[in-house]
Amino acid sequence: MTHNTEEHTRQFKLWKTFLINISLLISLFAFGVLIGFIVRNERLINNEIRDRAKSHFQNIVLTRRWNAVYNGVYVEKTEGIESNP
Repeated sequence: MTHNTEEHTRQFKLWKTFLINISLLISLFAFGVLIGFIVRNERLINNEIRDRAKSHFQNIVLTRRWNAVYNGVYVEKTEGIESNP
C-alpha cells in the first residue's frame, strides 16, 4: 500500500509541476501579447497626433495664403478697432 501511495504522490507532484509550468508559459505569452498591444497602440496614437498636427498646420498656411491673395479680410470698423495699413 505504501508503494501505491508513493506512486500517487509522485504523479501528483509531476502534474502539479506540469500545470505550474504551463500556467507560467501561458502567462508569459499573454503578458508579451499585452505589451505588444500597448506598444502598438502608443505608436498609432503618436502617428495620429502627428498627422493631425500636420493637417492643422497646413490649414493655417492655406488660410494665410487665401488672406494674402485677397489682401486680407474685411472686418467692419467699430469703436476700439483701428485700421491696419
